[in-house]
Amino acid sequence: MVHLGPLTPTELDSQDKADSDGTPEPWALDHHLHTLAQSEARPGADGWMERRPTGKVWILCPCGYSTGLVDKAELPDIEALRAEHPSAHTMV
Repeated sequence: MVHLGPLTPTELDSQDKADSDGTPEPWALDHHLHTLAQSEARPGADGWMERRPTGKVWILCPCGYSTGLVDKAELPDIEALRAEHPSAHTMV
């Protein structure tokens, strides 16, 4: 998901933001952890779909990090992931 906001005149001109000494700040990868939970479904007797979680999840980040589909019990420590993938947005 891309979060858009107002652009500054510098961004409109495609100029790099500069440090106080005039050198451009380095580019950095964006981080925003996403959690996808696997579920399974079947038609219910009442016509509504019944769904239940399988217990497997997938955590990924736009920087390229991905756990792949793993059991919840095998997930890395969430607080450690948050520290490694800081975001200005709410994470996992």
